[in-house]
Amino acid sequence: MTPALRAAATHLFPGARLAVPAPLPAPPADLIVEFSDGTAAPARILPDLRLEVAGHVTAAGTTIPPKAWALAPDPATGGWRVARRLA
Repeated sequence: MTPALRAAATHLFPGARLAVPAPLPAPPADLIVEFSDGTAAPARILPDLRLEVAGHVTAAGTTIPPKAWALAPDPATGGWRVARRLA
């Protein structure tokens, strides 16, 4: 089973929170980002906490292109938050 991060929104943006429902493997690792609208996208987390998310389509039909994000720990939740967009 591929590990997953759960986004609290339908897409990622600076400040978005990502819950970690199960321990993640050490980076680099492939995983799935599950969005609040029930959609999901393949992703890869790298050792520098760069999260590369594949392009995907939201439940509302919006096409989201591939993007890369810098992650930071979120002490409030024990998960991660998006610090900034990289690409």
